[in-house]
Amino acid sequence: MNIYIDASYINFCPGPCNSKTPESEPINIGSELYYSFKPHSGGKYACIYYPYKSRNLCLKNVRICSGCNNRHMEFWDENDYEKLEKDANIIIKKLNLNLDLD
Repeated sequence: MNIYIDASYINFCPGPCNSKTPESEPINIGSELYYSFKPHSGGKYACIYYPYKSRNLCLKNVRICSGCNNRHMEFWDENDYEKLEKDANIIIKKLNLNLDLD
């Protein structure tokens, strides 16, 4: 069973970083807008998964800072599920989620 969190309403990075600063306004580069969070196009990732207590925590419709995105991809590339689960715990605390899964 997956745990889905709709992150579309969150204006700061919901990843495991310490920041709760809202995303800055995009800048013009040529004729394109460039956003500081990923995806830089201004869109949203459908879902970013973190293993959590034999489940998956899914941040849906998410925009995430580059640091958290790089960290997430690195841990998946290294199959470091322990660090990914630690990040899931940080995210749950950061977003003040009450997940009673026992």
